[in-house]
Amino acid sequence: MNTPRRMACRWTAAAVVLLAGTSRADFGDPLVGLTAEQLARFTDGRDTFEEVEGVADGLGPVFNADSCAACHNVGATGGGSDLVETRFGKITAGAFDPMVSHGGSLIQAKGIGVQGACTFVGEQVPAEATIR
Repeated sequence: MNTPRRMACRWTAAAVVLLAGTSRADFGDPLVGLTAEQLARFTDGRDTFEEVEGVADGLGPVFNADSCAACHNVGATGGGSDLVETRFGKITAGAFDPMVSHGGSLIQAKGIGVQGACTFVGEQVPAEATIR
């Protein structure tokens, strides 16, 4: 006798078998079917993205985190971010100006601290910015 529960179990089992046989990549994983060279390039890129940097590695003088993956990690490495970023700019001649002379529109919230005679701190929104 085919009860609703028995039918549901059969459908669930069938779905599990079908999904187990799919050849799709999960978010953050390499695509299925890459060549050995492509897979190596993917792995190298992911490793670089996850690598924690220090001043000796070139971090700074201002930054938001010490690795790309520290911010871009929702769902998997390279995903979205839960962090809220601060952007700024102004209108110049009727168009958006990202104020490149002030480092661009994205605030880098942290600095590398004391380095020799200089102290590097996180950026502030410039007073000239009219869009925050």
